[in-house]
Amino acid sequence: MCRQSIQSFQLIESHLISESHQKFGKRKTLLQFIYDSKNSEPVIGLQYIIEYNNTSLPNLLYECTLCDNIGNSQLMYSHIISFDHRFKLLVFLEIYSQVLMIVK
Repeated sequence: MCRQSIQSFQLIESHLISESHQKFGKRKTLLQFIYDSKNSEPVIGLQYIIEYNNTSLPNLLYECTLCDNIGNSQLMYSHIISFDHRFKLLVFLEIYSQVLMIVK
């Protein structure tokens, strides 16, 4: 697993093509799918995504803790740009903001 700390989204491109990253294998990460997609779809709710790296499996596994969805990087990319994920996040954030208003 690549353990490089990346400080900004702009540095992802240079890191992904770097020699230090390439030595960690050919398994495509979720960030690589996001970067490679050339899609204008918004990517939101990444704070709810957990990456599991088991070297005995051919692919990385991801879990969306907001939606209870599990899959490889390609499936998780499809999930995070889906209507269901976005809607659930917006509903959660609206409920959360209402709770904050009540607490204040």
